[in-house]
Order: sequence, then structure tokens, then C-alpha cells
Amino acid sequence: MKLEILDVVAGGIEDSTGIVEFIAYYDGIEGSDSMHERSFFSKRAGRWFYEKALDVNPNPAANLQ
Repeated sequence: MKLEILDVVAGGIEDSTGIVEFIAYYDGIEGSDSMHERSFFSKRAGRWFYEKALDVNPNPAANLQ
């Protein structure tokens, strides 16, 4: 198992939102597999929350429309 971070947009200590693109490698019933996702997070009361998966797209702004 492994998590490979490909891109991070915002998500710093002063930010209220952030985007993380990653590939998660895991062992499933039929052997090794992976999942590629770009995820949108928001921060509320100082804690980060997963909001939704975004399209894996070279233009991240297109996902926020």
C-alpha cells in the first residue's frame, strides 16, 4: 500500500479550502490495484473535511464551476 501525492493546491494553515491529487495503491481481492483522484477539502472550525472528488483535469479551476 502506498499513497502518492501528485499535486496540492492551497490547503495551507491560512486557507479555508484545498485540493489534493493523489494515487492510492492498495491490495484488493483480485490483487494490487490503484485509484487516481483529485479531492476537494474545506476547513471548518480548524479541521479539514473531505467534500467531493473532482475530475482529474489539468485545469483545476474547471472543477470549481
